[in-house]
Amino acid sequence: MTSPTSEIQALAHRLECVEREDRRWKRWGAVGLVGMAAAVLMGQATPSRVVQAERVVLQDATGKVRAELGTFPMAKWPSCSPTRTGGPALN
Repeated sequence: MTSPTSEIQALAHRLECVEREDRRWKRWGAVGLVGMAAAVLMGQATPSRVVQAERVVLQDATGKVRAELGTFPMAKWPSCSPTRTGGPALN
């Protein structure tokens, strides 16, 4: 037969292990709940179907301007001015 103190120590150790596991489950549950809430909230956002700008500039990977679309000071209507590689605008 074992002594009462060793049984109490064994029970205390088992209780610590169960409590540690419980805290771990609570943390993962909270992380999962936050993740699901974020997914639901992101799914609720409706994308905008309108883009508004005064001017759109199209650049290549090196940063050179390839085309511009917009209303320019001298023009009374919208215009598009594509550019050549290293050259002036193609009008």
